[in-house]
Amino acid sequence: MIPHKKRKKHQLTDEQKRENRSLAAERVAVEHSIDGIKRYRFLSDRLRTHDLDLYDNILEVCGGLWNFYLSN
Repeated sequence: MIPHKKRKKHQLTDEQKRENRSLAAERVAVEHSIDGIKRYRFLSDRLRTHDLDLYDNILEVCGGLWNFYLSN
């Protein structure tokens, strides 16, 4: 989703500001989880495989490991 933007000579309404804040909070949580998964270097480096199923499995395992780390 794209946040509301202020136009020339038009201010954002309070409702639009609230929506932007909620989008920003959601985006921060998503970006932190992506950053946490990238701690597993396997996903940060270039993966030289053409098997997308293998890549999906690797991503699931790294996501599971990151969730396990967060739960402890």
